[in-house]
Amino acid sequence: MSNSEQKSKNSEQRGLPAWVFPGFILSVVVFISGLFWFYTVVLNQFRSSNQEIDLTYVPAKQIASSQASTKVAAPEACIKAGQYQKAIDLLEPSIRTLKATGKEDGLLADNLQEVGKCYLMLNRYPQAEEYYRDALRIYDKLGNTYPRKFRKEAEHNYALILKHLGQSEQAKQFESKED
Repeated sequence: MSNSEQKSKNSEQRGLPAWVFPGFILSVVVFISGLFWFYTVVLNQFRSSNQEIDLTYVPAKQIASSQASTKVAAPEACIKAGQYQKAIDLLEPSIRTLKATGKEDGLLADNLQEVGKCYLMLNRYPQAEEYYRDALRIYDKLGNTYPRKFRKEAEHNYALILKHLGQSEQAKQFESKED
């Protein structure tokens, strides 16, 4: 038997060096630990930040009614804190996204109403009137398929805005609807 044949036979009998198997196990453990760290730290931070601000903003009143979450949405928190411009800045991207879908639903109407409410609180009546007008148009299209209380609130605030704009006769039409 030649030297090369003997070396080949010896390597077949020995297999892999003794350190390879524990090294492989250690590598797998480190890899799995890294995945676990990534999941717990990075993904949980991402999730928690996304729950506060979401492009498809769902109004807090809708969340509360569906019991989907106990967290207050960021725009609602800004409104409660009197940070109306910040709430508008958070809601506008959501409105653009919803309008881009072409679907006019209650979610869009609620977001429009929230922005209108912010403008009303900032005494910017022409902007508030525009948002409330769009919200009421959508509520009209939805008819009885959407909770009446949201429309009633919008009608009440729209009447207030019209009075501020000197359109008392038109405001009376919306005041009579409230009854």
